Amino acid sequence: MGIIRQLLTGRRHPSSSHHSPPPSPPPPHALDTLPSLPHPRRPLTPTPPHPQHLTSPFFRLPPELRQIIYRLVLTHPSPHTEIHIDMRYTAASTSTPHSTAGATLASHRSWRWRASNCHRHPSSPALADRCGWGGPPPTACALFPDTPCAVGREVLGLLLCCRAAYREAVQVLYAENTFHVSTGAVVLYTDRLLPAERAGAVTSLVYRVTEDMAWHYAAEHLGLVPGLPAYAAMLVRVPGAFPGLRRLLVVVQGLLAVRGLLERGVRFGGREPPDRDATRVCMLSSMDAVARSFAVRGRPLDECVLALGAAAFDDVMEGEREKAEREEVREGEWVQFWHPVRAVVRAGGEEVQTGYWVRRVAPEETSGLTLDFEAVALALPP
Repeated sequence: MGIIRQLLTGRRHPSSSHHSPPPSPPPPHALDTLPSLPHPRRPLTPTPPHPQHLTSPFFRLPPELRQIIYRLVLTHPSPHTEIHIDMRYTAASTSTPHSTAGATLASHRSWRWRASNCHRHPSSPALADRCGWGGPPPTACALFPDTPCAVGREVLGLLLCCRAAYREAVQVLYAENTFHVSTGAVVLYTDRLLPAERAGAVTSLVYRVTEDMAWHYAAEHLGLVPGLPAYAAMLVRVPGAFPGLRRLLVVVQGLLAVRGLLERGVRFGGREPPDRDATRVCMLSSMDAVARSFAVRGRPLDECVLALGAAAFDDVMEGEREKAEREEVREGEWVQFWHPVRAVVRAGGEEVQTGYWVRRVAPEETSGLTLDFEAVALALPP
């Protein structure tokens, strides 16, 4: 009778109902497991009057001499050593930053820090940075063996040896080096990953925004809408992440043209692919916001550059270059035009002129990166 009643009324009889299993919870998002600094943070305990500290020959040196030593250790081999800091969501880890030596593959992905000195040759552009390359030789470590690979021995060894050295040297590390970031998490979620006083001390930044970040991993890793919205979100966040910057180089890596994106397997998810005009407006308006943000604080950037590869520049920016009033050329390496930005300083309503360079980086084979890979590989030990 229960079945007949159900057929006639369209309602299930209580005695004949079956409980369907509850829907499985959605998988956790990558951002759910993004590390975060403890809050509130434990302050650095005062330096005790330890006899070792009082009798140390190093700390008996004048403070000016100690600062010179800190700079020699922490900013070697040039006045602005370039240091990579990245937080990646990956299953792979390696004991050496730029190769597969000691590599392991976990059963699941997690957020992993990566930090190392930059191996890029001084004559090669940031767009062609090879420090992230792993795999068999020749890696960046093999190409430029004179550059130390790990930051740990010199930097961490000095900073962690005692509280007094940390207090005196940590500002040198952050304020007098160039930091190279090529993942969105470090810029988007700086407050969770770096103490505010350390991020605020950074004065020089290379920010490499990759095609993978903007299209393939924007939603899955960073919670962003893929494509141009992701580019914009990652660029306009720079002033909030590193408010003390004096020098900024933004490198957009990849082909911005729709044809190039399709060839790379980028999926647009039912959305209209961006055209040239939309891409140009996104890139320029985002960088305008960055330059303007620093200017309205009364401290315009001393140097600000938006760099694109030759193919992306020619497809998106060539028309802007023709209208530009200022242009500079470094033969065989890059050409750049000045993009002015007007900003109103809030305090007195004064209008100031700022801006940035939009740079066309020559192809790798003509940008000082021409290397004889076969010769390097033959020179390596078997």
